[in-house]
Amino acid sequence: VTHDLGSSVGIDYMGKYAAHVEKFIILSPPVYPDFKEPAIVKLVRVPYLGEALLRVARDLLLNIGIKRGLVNKESYASLQPALQHAFAGAEGRAALLRNLRWGRPFLFFRDYPAIIKSIQVPTLIIQGKRDPYIPHAQALRLHHNIPNSRLRFIENGSHFLPLDTPNQVAQAINQFLLP
Repeated sequence: VTHDLGSSVGIDYMGKYAAHVEKFIILSPPVYPDFKEPAIVKLVRVPYLGEALLRVARDLLLNIGIKRGLVNKESYASLQPALQHAFAGAEGRAALLRNLRWGRPFLFFRDYPAIIKSIQVPTLIIQGKRDPYIPHAQALRLHHNIPNSRLRFIENGSHFLPLDTPNQVAQAINQFLLP
């Protein structure tokens, strides 16, 4: 089971070890070379600007980036302390920069279209209907390129599906995994 950029780990794994996988589940997946990164990520990628932005506005950037991917914006208040702690101090800012500077989609995902078309195992793609980061067309494209896939849109889901709609995600996964 993968989510967001973890989906790229899943695609890489499928490209190398598909024989060891019986079923594959992918949530909110940015996995194509033409994926358009959010503007905030592009800003943070700029050398020195990203460091400066995180030094003075880390909490604001997290607030904007995470909240935008939630339908239930009020739930961010309960997440905020954990996020602030995880990305606190110089080490935390460096970790956040590494996360946001993970790679350019056109380079990082360049081999993925061929890997995706080679996936033969039953695959479940779960996408929030209100996801501001991953276009519906990308989820549909993934579904059409994986022969044995099912696509499940969650009506009231956004990008961070496990946080916003945990019961619906669990139900979709259980229905897919159980015979």
